[in-house]
Amino acid sequence: MILFGSPPKAVQFSALGCQIVLPEKNPLSYGRSALVSLAGPACNLLCFGIMVLFSQGNHMFAVVSFTLGMFHCLPIEPLDGGLALRAILSSVLESEKAEKITFFLSLILLFPLSVLGFLILLRTRYNFSLLFLSLYLMLYLVLKREGPSY
Repeated sequence: MILFGSPPKAVQFSALGCQIVLPEKNPLSYGRSALVSLAGPACNLLCFGIMVLFSQGNHMFAVVSFTLGMFHCLPIEPLDGGLALRAILSSVLESEKAEKITFFLSLILLFPLSVLGFLILLRTRYNFSLLFLSLYLMLYLVLKREGPSY
């Protein structure tokens, strides 16, 4: 964001992640917003690529970097891929229509992800992380949708 001349107004951290508060002055274009959204996963995948280049592809850091990068590329809001998709769609459609498309695509993709998380839980009896994350993202989408609109 700084490279595009639009530094964040604030970065808020919580137990569930971080949120970047966009500046009111010098807002990003839709294309630049999509690039900023995909910068995080790109860094993760770059770290993975560097680890593979140095024959460390099985190292825990490489595996985590790859997993985070790929997961955040999914077109599910509030993940980076979902934010980038909404920005791209907003550049060619009305903002409200882009938001609705992203919302429904997120729900459609979260259903099989939740089923997969449940199957992993049944098989391992302890690994509930994918199921928990899928349910969290569904809850986020529903609460965001029902929340106040400004």
